[in-house]
Amino acid sequence: MSMYSDLEEGILAGLKMDSALSGVATFSNELRECLFTGEKLTQGFRPEELPAIRATAQEKPSTSAPFSVGEIACTIPVTVIVITRGGTKQEAHERALALQEPLLANLQSMRKSGNGLGLNTYLIGDTSATSLVIEEKPIHFALATVEAQFLKVVQL
Repeated sequence: MSMYSDLEEGILAGLKMDSALSGVATFSNELRECLFTGEKLTQGFRPEELPAIRATAQEKPSTSAPFSVGEIACTIPVTVIVITRGGTKQEAHERALALQEPLLANLQSMRKSGNGLGLNTYLIGDTSATSLVIEEKPIHFALATVEAQFLKVVQL
């Protein structure tokens, strides 16, 4: 596994333990052809897999710099997406926001040691959150996105 997939798995493991996210059916770092099914039933998250949370640690544009003797500090951008569905735009949106709030709180707890992400891995800097509702008649899907950056110190 790479440091990117290790980070994704660590974030998802922390989110799975959060009782406020117990209603989430799927926690994934799997890259799918699309986020929700619509006409592509086999390529996206199926209705029984929703709500879902998907974490992606991005290889680019990550940065690295010397940290101490024999160590490099890597800054890794991470995107976590909540995917929900509802019969109306408002219902889908409310479901996504209800999960986005505890997701943000959980990520904030990853700023300190003992966060379950492994040695020398922390959330740093600002986090940002957005949401979007997509109509796929007769169902509406909502995507609530959280963007964050993690610092991971690795041995040379």
